[in-house]
Amino acid sequence: MNGSNARFYNLRLSSGRPFTQIAAEQGLFVAPVQRQSILLGPAERADVIVDFAGQRGDIFLTNDAAAPFPDGDPVDPTTTGQIMKFSIAKPLERSDVSFVPPRLGGAPPIPEKLASVTRNMTLVEFDDTNDNPIIGLLNNRHWMSPITDKPKLGAVEIWNFINTTGDTHPVHLHLVRFQLLRRQKFDVSAYFAAWNPQVPGSGPAPIAPDPYLLGSPITPESNETGFKDTVRVNPGEVTTIITRFDDYTGQYPWHCHILDHEDNDMMLKFEVLEPQKDR
Repeated sequence: MNGSNARFYNLRLSSGRPFTQIAAEQGLFVAPVQRQSILLGPAERADVIVDFAGQRGDIFLTNDAAAPFPDGDPVDPTTTGQIMKFSIAKPLERSDVSFVPPRLGGAPPIPEKLASVTRNMTLVEFDDTNDNPIIGLLNNRHWMSPITDKPKLGAVEIWNFINTTGDTHPVHLHLVRFQLLRRQKFDVSAYFAAWNPQVPGSGPAPIAPDPYLLGSPITPESNETGFKDTVRVNPGEVTTIITRFDDYTGQYPWHCHILDHEDNDMMLKFEVLEPQKDR
């Protein structure tokens, strides 16, 4: 689990051995995946199995993710570049007969055709002229703004996270688990020219990204196919998820999980409503 307030980690084993990842934040994958590296933003989790068979000596879990991610300063290989050391010396007391099953029982993808609503959710930053921190907002609204996103209980929805900023933001939804569908680059300048959000907190509701998309959709990484509750939203990209609002009604937050950002108002509420019953 990445418990840092802002740092991303791109994890590798110095031995060159791969990780076997079997789950993400919200449950098992359908099948295990082999990964030479695992990238985790704040609040992201990965369940992994590491095979040390036939190895001796010291093996390091290393990190090479820039801070801030993805275009910040490189890590110091003697400090933040070293996460953990494994010292392999003792022989096994008994034979290891464990194995990773080829099927894990994870939930299949949610069909996009089930979605009743598509919501366009922007991530935006404003420079402050009074030497205050940069203002980071979702949908150009403040935390105390009126709630405008109100999914119905049991409904399936698609959310597009439209990142107009220069950094990757780990976006977290409370209450629900979701699946990542795709990412796609977009023309940030043209999008801003059409939307023109001049005043922080003024709205309006974000426009659709479709006319400004560039290139082809980017397929999720092999270890992003399971159910998640936090997703990396990269700069200049539209990150698309699908979710079902099950179990509970009420008001819940969604936010950037970089603590400095969410404390600086990059946090917004949605409200899950009871569906209208037939009379």
